[in-house]
Amino acid sequence: APVGYLLDSDDFCPPIRKSKSSNKGDYGHLAVISGEFSGASVIAANAALRLGAGLVSIVSKERVEGGMCVMNKSTFPKGANAVAVGQGLGDEYDFDEIAAAVSGRGVVLDADLFKKSYIKNLLKLSPKAILTPHPKEFSSLLSQTLGMDVGAGEIQSDRFGYAALFCKHYPEATLVLKGANTIIGQNEQLFVMGLGSPALAKGGSGDALCGVVGALLSQGYGSFEAAVNAVAAIYLSAKKYSGNDYSFT
Repeated sequence: APVGYLLDSDDFCPPIRKSKSSNKGDYGHLAVISGEFSGASVIAANAALRLGAGLVSIVSKERVEGGMCVMNKSTFPKGANAVAVGQGLGDEYDFDEIAAAVSGRGVVLDADLFKKSYIKNLLKLSPKAILTPHPKEFSSLLSQTLGMDVGAGEIQSDRFGYAALFCKHYPEATLVLKGANTIIGQNEQLFVMGLGSPALAKGGSGDALCGVVGALLSQGYGSFEAAVNAVAAIYLSAKKYSGNDYSFT
């Protein structure tokens, strides 16, 4: 049996709007929780708008500037049906605040959350969450959830093996292990995106991915479907970029 299945550009199913009689409420509401480093949430929020979210709110204890058509909120919007949290989070929010935000919603978890000891409790609260770590963050995630002491280098030497192990222990969650060949895993299924580009080797690519995942969740995509299509969208954006690869943003 194959270890995983290869994705290509034909697997991307964009959220094309087919109804002419519609409004922003028909396309979901994503809340992006902004922490100590607000630039990450701005990147995520702007990417979410590009991938069709009807409404995007940046939730922050202080006003955040830079969103294109983004609403700033000091409290979590009750109407949001999806939430992206972790990018640039730092120590701005505690577990109870994060738990209240993710409960009952589509969830994408990223970055700083994988260092938190309460990540296991978040996964109990939101077992169908999508997690988007890079190898170093995945090392922290394995430590916090499975008590494993595995470095990023060791993970890179057996990406499929460690991804499969995590998915076995958290079969309802969707793992997106970022890298030149990003792995998307849920339960026993593993997909790999083989369109890696050095253009994506830049701070902010992961934040954009987090926002795109959240946008698709808000529009009704299932967790695994949202992850696969978000990864495809990010890689296709780099593949189709006509400028020099170092200038891609």
